[in-house]
Amino acid sequence: MPVRLARPRGRVWWIRLLLALTVLNVVALSFVGLFVSRFSDAHWLGTVLSFAPKWPWLLPTVGLLVVWSLSAWFAPRRLLFVGGSGLLLSGALWLFAVAGFVVPFGGGGRGPRVRILTYNLGAKPPIPSASIVRMLDQERVFAATFQECTLPFEDPAWQGWFTQKAFSQCFVARKAPFAVNVRDPKNFWDVGGSGLMSRFDLDTPAGPLGLVNVHLETPRDGFEALYTKRRAGIPDLEAVNRARRTEALTVRDWIGPQTDRVVIAGDFNATARSDILREAFAGFTNAFSAVGFGFGSSKHTRWHAVRIDHVLVGPALAPVDVEVLASLGGDHRPLLVELSAAK
Repeated sequence: MPVRLARPRGRVWWIRLLLALTVLNVVALSFVGLFVSRFSDAHWLGTVLSFAPKWPWLLPTVGLLVVWSLSAWFAPRRLLFVGGSGLLLSGALWLFAVAGFVVPFGGGGRGPRVRILTYNLGAKPPIPSASIVRMLDQERVFAATFQECTLPFEDPAWQGWFTQKAFSQCFVARKAPFAVNVRDPKNFWDVGGSGLMSRFDLDTPAGPLGLVNVHLETPRDGFEALYTKRRAGIPDLEAVNRARRTEALTVRDWIGPQTDRVVIAGDFNATARSDILREAFAGFTNAFSAVGFGFGSSKHTRWHAVRIDHVLVGPALAPVDVEVLASLGGDHRPLLVELSAAK
C-alpha cells in the first residue's frame, strides 16, 4: 500500500502570508492599471506611471509565482487554488491594464484601401532618403507624415513624389494634394511648446481625405522637474500637462467640425489612453487600438518602450490593418496604417 506524505500543518501560516502578498499584489496592479488607463495626463501621477517602464510591475508576480511553485507540495489545495487564481489575475492586470497589450476589437471597412505612414525621423546621423523611399515602396504607402524631419527633398530618390517641408514637419505623397494648410506654431513656441500641425487634402484610392500631420509637446520638462525638485516639481509637470492639453485641443479646433474623413497622424507625445487624447479627439478611432495586436510601442529607449505615435481616424473611415515597422534609425519606429471607407 503506497505511503501518502502528510502536508506539514505548521507551515500553513506561511501559505497564508503568501496569499496575503498575492492579494496585495493584485490591489497594487489594480491601482496602477486604474491610473494608467483612466488618469493618464488627468493627474500628474497618471502621467508618470504612463511613461514609466512597465516591466518592474511584473517582477512581484514573477517572484510570487516562483514561491508558490516551491510551496505547492505542502500548501492546502484550496489555498493553492486561490493563490493560482490571484496569480492569473495579476498577470492579466499587468498585461492589459498596466502594459496596455492590445487585442483587435473592431475595424474593417469596405471598398478600396489606402496606406498611410507616420514616422518621427529624429535620428543622428539622419536616415538616408533612399532608405525611406525604399520602405515606402515596399509597404505600398500612398502618403506619409514625418516629424523632426530634415530630409533633403532635392535628393533624386524623391523623384516622382510630391514633397513638402514646413518647420520640422515633412509630408510626401504619390499624388499632389489639392489643398495644403500649415498652422504657424509661433504662439506655442513663444511659451516653449511645440504645436506643429499641417493639413493635406488628398484624393486617394479610398476617396478624399484630410491628412493632418502633428507633433505635440512632450512632458519631458515636467519629468525633469520631478527628478531634480522631487515633490516641488509636481506643479511644473501639471503646467506642462495643461500646455499639452491646450495644443491637442487647438488641433481639434483647427481641423474644424467636419471630421468624418479626417486622419490625424504623428507624434502626439501622449499614450493611447491619455485623458488629453480622449478629450481632444473624441469621435476618432485610434488605429492600433482598434486593429492592432501587441504593445505597439513606437518609441524605444534603453530601458523601456512606449506608444506615443498614433494614427487617429475619423468616423467615415475605418482602419483595416496596422503595423509598427522596424526602425531605420533613431528611437522611434514607423507606424503603418491601412484604411478604407467605414462599413
